[in-house]
Amino acid sequence: MAAPACERPLRMAVEQRPPYLYMNAEGQMQGSDIELVRAILQQAGCTLELLPELPRRRRYTMFLAGEIDILPAASMTAERREVAWFTAPYFVEAVALFALPEKAPKLRDIKNFEDIRSRGIGVISQSFGWFGEGFEAHKPALRNDGLLSHYDQLGHALQMLKAGRGDLVLADRAAMRQLLLRQKLNLVELDYLPMQGSARLMLSKRSVTEAQFKAIDAALQKLDESGTLKQIRSRHGLQ
Repeated sequence: MAAPACERPLRMAVEQRPPYLYMNAEGQMQGSDIELVRAILQQAGCTLELLPELPRRRRYTMFLAGEIDILPAASMTAERREVAWFTAPYFVEAVALFALPEKAPKLRDIKNFEDIRSRGIGVISQSFGWFGEGFEAHKPALRNDGLLSHYDQLGHALQMLKAGRGDLVLADRAAMRQLLLRQKLNLVELDYLPMQGSARLMLSKRSVTEAQFKAIDAALQKLDESGTLKQIRSRHGLQ
């Protein structure tokens, strides 16, 4: 199956976020997103071009302008559907809350963000992104109560947690687990998951045609049914 409008490679900006995207010892980008997206595009008759790493907000601005074609690991929202095509899911993502071991015993029983706010628990979240409806609903109140701090890179979140800038880090579960493993650090993951759901490829409507999108989406579903995507996900510890 060849996409009728793939005369050029489709562009995706990278971000250091193991196990999804990271630079190996040879200075080359690798990770689950690169392997998965390349396999899907190849099945659709397209190729992938990796752009340099950019700040998240700048990356999204370029996506809206059609200067970036693909944003991986995206959550589908009504607002985003106005500007983007969304493929079928290609892996299951989860957002978790992490605490220092010495503070975890008093935080393990947290059930939701209303609980967090009422108990005056500080949260450290990424400055840009979607972390579930519960967090989005309570974010203004947490900010007004002085209970919300932000990080840009996951490593900064660990520094902020150790410095007492908050009691909990809100982060992608797989990315945080990978970081803790690499740095040989120990944080406690709470049982409450603010978000667990389908991650999709988001394709810019400014630069990707509907015909391209349909070809890519069909290729993704074919590879998922054949077990090819599952094999790639398993190698990186993803569902």
